[in-house]
Amino acid sequence: MKYAFKEHEKNLLDWCNKGYSFPNLNDVQKSKAKDFLRNIDDPNFVPPLYRHQAESLKRLIYCFEVLNKKDLLVEVVTGGGKSVIIGGMIAYFMIVHSISKFLVLVPNTIVRARLKDEFDSDPKNKSFVFHNFPFFFNGTRDMQQRISLHEMKQEADPTGIRSASIILGNIHQIYEGKVSLDIIKKNLGNLVIFNDEAHNSKADNYNEVLNQLKPQRVFRLDTTATP
Repeated sequence: MKYAFKEHEKNLLDWCNKGYSFPNLNDVQKSKAKDFLRNIDDPNFVPPLYRHQAESLKRLIYCFEVLNKKDLLVEVVTGGGKSVIIGGMIAYFMIVHSISKFLVLVPNTIVRARLKDEFDSDPKNKSFVFHNFPFFFNGTRDMQQRISLHEMKQEADPTGIRSASIILGNIHQIYEGKVSLDIIKKNLGNLVIFNDEAHNSKADNYNEVLNQLKPQRVFRLDTTATP
């Protein structure tokens, strides 16, 4: 796989060293975006992110805000905490862009079960990403209380798609018609899409779903551990 970011590395470093600039955001958004990045740099951000997680978040935000890239891929070694990166981007888009709907696609039930543990906001759930990592801070902490999860599965009422902030499901459920794409298209409005373990998604089916959701997607991130 070609390393596509190499030509931007120097500019990213300059951007970070100069305190982060956001030419396309309004003043309120600029302040929120800078505060978000300063928060993950803060020694009081405990537990601290791994270096590759913090760098991935900065690269993704730089690509979206400065380079105007809406469809991105991040490769992280197995066990490297891709879910934390996804969680960080969910928090960023909630805080800076007021996005409230996030579609998380997975290739199989094993991955779905893992992500359910990490994004289920039940107060008793010790695996919940936002219980463990303080992406919401100061005046944004109340946003964490708004997060709810809907797991797309055969016995689940599809109306939960309308009320949940994070919609988690196998992509084949959508392209096989087990979950209506129309419900997603008509009820979610603007959304951010994540495709975890992207290398396991069938390209034609995945592209078909993405093309139908393209008018709504503000940002899309594919994550993989396989080049």
